[in-house]
Amino acid sequence: MLTARAIQRKAWFRNRPDPGETRDQIATRSRRADPAPCVLPPGVLAASVLPPVPCTAQGRAGAACGPASATFVDHMNARPHALKAVAALIAIGALWGLGAPLVRFARLDGMVPVSIVLWQSVVGLAALVIIQTLRGRLALPLDRGSLLLYALVGLLGIVLPHLAGFWALGHIPAFAHAFLTSLVPIFALLLTLALSIERFEPMRALGLALGALAVAILILPQGSLPESVPLVFLFVSALAPLCYALESAFVAHLSRAEAGALQALVGGSVVAVVLMVPLTWAAGAPLWPGEASPAVLAVLGSGVAGVLAYAGYVALLRSAGSVFATQVAYLVTGWAMFWAVLLLGERPSGWVWLALVALFAGLFLVQPRPKLAALLPGNS
Repeated sequence: MLTARAIQRKAWFRNRPDPGETRDQIATRSRRADPAPCVLPPGVLAASVLPPVPCTAQGRAGAACGPASATFVDHMNARPHALKAVAALIAIGALWGLGAPLVRFARLDGMVPVSIVLWQSVVGLAALVIIQTLRGRLALPLDRGSLLLYALVGLLGIVLPHLAGFWALGHIPAFAHAFLTSLVPIFALLLTLALSIERFEPMRALGLALGALAVAILILPQGSLPESVPLVFLFVSALAPLCYALESAFVAHLSRAEAGALQALVGGSVVAVVLMVPLTWAAGAPLWPGEASPAVLAVLGSGVAGVLAYAGYVALLRSAGSVFATQVAYLVTGWAMFWAVLLLGERPSGWVWLALVALFAGLFLVQPRPKLAALLPGNS
């Protein structure tokens, strides 16, 4: 699917300063690119831990404001919104984190990857159609850029990464797959550096090194993973984040589509269903579940949870901003580890938790971040 990290990188690269651009130009372009209303200074909301909140200090939404124009009442009114945003972020991470453990459960029950991908795609498409119908936005743009986006989201965001990931989940623990899927920003940075889209920066290079260290800690030490885990399927699992990184690079740098995020996912899901029906039939796998077994319910539940999480994420992007909403990427991995322990009884070793710390540190350094000072009110 069009992942949180894909949208995250699109937002970041959209606001990235160009060489020679002044601070005022950065602030002006950022406001045009992200038509969110004015936000309170981060000091009001516990540094930058809580999301920016619309400021209506001058009696109208989106009015220009700064530290001097926001009243005590505005600050107090911001707190419920901030707490709701934090709760939404946690809930989205919990829903998204269910994916790998539920699919792992289905794979252990003997279900084949092609059927799981097909059923997830059908359920996800149905849920998206309902959501978009309720929003009155079911119609899809059919410009050339949007059609290309649908094809790439269907192929690189759904079919290929899911086939690789679900195949691997029949052989490796869910926590290991969730861990490897978090490598999307690291793969994306490597791609942009190879294509000369990104400039080399020492801190981000350190992030790449920490990411490589995290993978080494996961794979190399004896006892890090269960002895029954085939090494080759760790590399198969890593194909999923590579596909997501390719999708992310296209969305961030090449896409000229008119379609929005949910529209892109609807179109991509249609492409995925169209591709998976003949592929599943050719593989001799079931085209539709014969009975409502626990494994089937797990697959359908993972599909619905993924769509609901994605829809919630898009809503959170609009209400809280990309800087806050994209922190869900860390929560998804953490929740996936938690669900794997709770639902499947998996027991990650100490090496795995150490690798996770190194991975999160690497992701923090790798991810491009806008210059917050240039985006604050009063700095334009």
